[in-house]
Amino acid sequence: MDYYAILNLSPQADSEEIKRAFRRLARQFHPDVAGEGSRERFEQIYRAYQVLSNPEEPISAQSWEGRKAGGCAHHWIGLHLSRTTGSGLP
Repeated sequence: MDYYAILNLSPQADSEEIKRAFRRLARQFHPDVAGEGSRERFEQIYRAYQVLSNPEEPISAQSWEGRKAGGCAHHWIGLHLSRTTGSGLP
């Protein structure tokens, strides 16, 4: 999967560019804003951000599926982000 393409970035993007692209796309495609039809795209964006923002600790497909299986992934993501940044987005 080309995580840079998902975030509309070049492979030379630095951490700030990755963060800005994630924030912009997450706001645009969040299911609470764009509707349930955007859930899959939102989850791709979040996964790309997680992988690219922490290359030393890639998220395995199994752990990602486990997070999704626990309920609505976008609610878990929002809760996680609000606890880590206070704003809902990093």
